[in-house]
Amino acid sequence: MTHLLDTDTLSIWQNGKGTEYAVLALRMSAHPLADIALSTISFHEQMLGANSYLNRGWTGADFVAGYRRLEQIRG
Repeated sequence: MTHLLDTDTLSIWQNGKGTEYAVLALRMSAHPLADIALSTISFHEQMLGANSYLNRGWTGADFVAGYRRLEQIRG
């Protein structure tokens, strides 16, 4: 592993669109997948964010979006 993605960078990757994503995708494509890693801390922060989103939910669509976030984390 030579590159460790922080939580903010992971969020950009998960979003999958926009200028920041395009730059990130280009940079990541220059490296083998085995050289890119995530930390347990990023996983934890992503879980906390998804749970917080679910706790604030009011509509069925809010809950679907929250569970989609959890599904993204699961990979």
